[in-house]
Amino acid sequence: MNTVIHTPQILLFSELEEPQNFEIYIYGTSDCNKLHHDSFGLALDRYLREINISQKMLSRLTGIAPSTISRYLSGKRKIRYDYLCAVCIALKLHPSRQRHLFTLMRYAMPCETSICRQSEYIIRAYLDGCAFNVRYNLTACNERLRSIRLQV
Repeated sequence: MNTVIHTPQILLFSELEEPQNFEIYIYGTSDCNKLHHDSFGLALDRYLREINISQKMLSRLTGIAPSTISRYLSGKRKIRYDYLCAVCIALKLHPSRQRHLFTLMRYAMPCETSICRQSEYIIRAYLDGCAFNVRYNLTACNERLRSIRLQV
């Protein structure tokens, strides 16, 4: 029995209509009082709903268990740094949305600290490019990371 897994077509930022208000695009509101009540789970859920991606599909795209994704969204579990990078790349999130999720989790974006390994440069390049170029996808990122590990 062959099972075909449908992979959704997530549009690049350049293929979308320009957001009228970047605060609403990133934070879901322009109300300053509500901005401080955003959480990782609320923001990620908002981004998933906007591009019509289910938790199950996010699981397929990233390899993260659906139950784990559910715990991230409910706030019962903190997302791992490497999983957050994978989610951002898989969803082709705009860098501003990525930064918002990293900030909510109190993580620094790759290569924003004083020491930056080669793998972090690669991840950062894919984070910076994933919303704008189809070649910057999670599979390509993982292949590039595997290739540098084989070279060592």
